[in-house]
Amino acid sequence: MNLTSYEQETIINYNQEENEANIYTHDKALIKKLLVLCKKFPTEFRLVSGDKYSKTFDVPKKYVLIQSPKTLSDEQRKELSERAKNTTNFGIKKAK
Repeated sequence: MNLTSYEQETIINYNQEENEANIYTHDKALIKKLLVLCKKFPTEFRLVSGDKYSKTFDVPKKYVLIQSPKTLSDEQRKELSERAKNTTNFGIKKAK
């Protein structure tokens, strides 16, 4: 069964009364992350069902988070740019 990228959806479902959210996903990266969390925190993150293509998890609703985009001022952007120019891949300052 080959699904198109468009058909490989993730559905997060919860209600106001319960403390858990249900996550159904085809996203391989998300599945991998949730499986790690199930192993590390088995009382909070649980694999409910799954097959070769998708998995369903129950997770604490408090971990479902929507964040606003970060906005940087021109000064912050310039500072980060300068800092990046003065470091190597290992965070060591370049010799001048």
